[in-house]
Amino acid sequence: GTINGSGLFIAGGVAGTYTNTVQATSGAISGTATVTVTAGAATQLKFTTQPTNATAATAIAPVIIVTAKDVGNNTASGFVGNVTLTFGANPGGATLSGTATVAAVAGIASFNNISLNKAAIGYTLNAASGALTPDISTAFNITAGPPTTIAVSAGQAQSGLVSTVLTTPLAVLVTDANANPVAGRTINWAVITGG
Repeated sequence: GTINGSGLFIAGGVAGTYTNTVQATSGAISGTATVTVTAGAATQLKFTTQPTNATAATAIAPVIIVTAKDVGNNTASGFVGNVTLTFGANPGGATLSGTATVAAVAGIASFNNISLNKAAIGYTLNAASGALTPDISTAFNITAGPPTTIAVSAGQAQSGLVSTVLTTPLAVLVTDANANPVAGRTINWAVITGG
């Protein structure tokens, strides 16, 4: 803090308890005063723990945390309103699952079970609460889960002459439980019936 020309203490922008030494201008007389500066009312939201890369349909970890802040960027510990997460960017057309609206506790809203079901690069989340200035998260990615399905995607139901190579190569698509393609799988082909 500072002291103005009228002798009034002007609080600094950071909440806390401060011991300030005040010195008179006519000599070296000094004394101490303890001043407590409390956070102001909430004016904005900030992601204080950002969403991170995750697997489809798996809760994002660590827990996403959104904090209500005052004009000085201090935690507004008196704020207990609801905070809601929605998509900012949704490049995969995903569904946001989990508890997307939670009540803040002492200015902090914790989202511990948020998941997305579609693999894509560059998702962002938006945090909002009434008239507070919202915040948008940093970008994060969702990757496919473990493979659950394999299906022929090309080359099926072809016909050709004996001892000739059919024109369309056989291909399969491997997907997870949410129909996300799973890359990097080794495919072994074998003729199990017929000639």
